Amino acid sequence: MSIPNPQEVIQRFQPPVEAMVEEGDPVRVLGIEPYTDSDKELNNLIKKYERQLEQSEFLAVHETTKENAEKIIEEGFDTSFPRTTEQSTFRAFATFFWIHKTDIGYRKPAEGEPYIVFCALVDGHAFVSSYGSINRCFDKPEKYESEEMIFSHTYRSWVSRGVTASPEHSAETLLPTGDER
Repeated sequence: MSIPNPQEVIQRFQPPVEAMVEEGDPVRVLGIEPYTDSDKELNNLIKKYERQLEQSEFLAVHETTKENAEKIIEEGFDTSFPRTTEQSTFRAFATFFWIHKTDIGYRKPAEGEPYIVFCALVDGHAFVSSYGSINRCFDKPEKYESEEMIFSHTYRSWVSRGVTASPEHSAETLLPTGDER
């Protein structure tokens, strides 16, 4: 099996772009906030949580309800049951996050008060893919897992060089890292 070219993988992405963390990989929950449509408020929240990042971590956002956000802040993410009906075992037990500011709000919960869970993910312990990728490979989980996912540090490196899935998914819209402070 050959390793896919990261540039080609990223250019195939159809936004939104998501980070995924496997069950057991590190996720540090930094805090929860009510969802906001205000760019100014969101920028302030990003700055607030960016200050808590450590070296080799990057900021990521998980969208959920207030009730679930409160459980997450107390108990962490529950990865004991599959969260998707997709064929990919990896996706079934992964926890999903937005890593571009432009994607925050894409999957607000349909019911309940929407909340944002701010987390620190460890670079190299998260994968990046897109909604379009899983749709393209829905019935081919092996292909999805071998050709449509790349490590977060690889994704961030290529995006910083100008390789993007869309103009809205540039280095300027990536959520910050602890290395940038």
